[in-house]
Amino acid sequence: MLFRLLEATIIVVGFFTVQNLCRFFKPKLRLVGLSVAQVCYAVFVYLRNPIFDFSPHLKGFLPFALLFILTIFLGRFLGAAAASVQLRPTVINFLTLGLLLPVSEELLFRGTLLALFPNAFFNGILFSVFHLFNVVSKFESFSFYNLIYRFAVGFVFANSTLATKSLFSAVFCHVINNCLGILLPWFEHETKKRRHDRGGEKQKQ
Repeated sequence: MLFRLLEATIIVVGFFTVQNLCRFFKPKLRLVGLSVAQVCYAVFVYLRNPIFDFSPHLKGFLPFALLFILTIFLGRFLGAAAASVQLRPTVINFLTLGLLLPVSEELLFRGTLLALFPNAFFNGILFSVFHLFNVVSKFESFSFYNLIYRFAVGFVFANSTLATKSLFSAVFCHVINNCLGILLPWFEHETKKRRHDRGGEKQKQ
């Protein structure tokens, strides 16, 4: 137990170290550099003891979908916090934030840490606490709803991984979560902007 705890601590510290070292990249290259470095590190630690494979299944998709839909329709009323920067749906953003980063997080949290401590509840807590780094880095403001939501999806992802011995559903759902997290706020922003522009044109007329 003590050895596993020490191993998990070293892995998490290494993950944070990789993230902090990427701050030295130039701003334009920082996101790409972070994504590549993070996924390389995650693959490295996962391949040391790959207990879970990627057999196709969708166990856990329904509870994840319900949580995501709840966030879309009730998130504002429940105190959900969006990213502090407006993310455009560019190829780079989808490849980094939408694909590489969620894959790296699943390899770390479900592929590695869950293998060391096979407890979905504990894994959900770790996943939620880890994302407080977003608050520290000012990517988003603190929100109890975000904390609870990430615990819930982390629990769902961990539970599906333990039940099936596969990371497929966790990775699939996480990628969908992040890609829609880029697309939906941008679409809402653009819709409001168009309405505002149309209102301004009508006033001029």
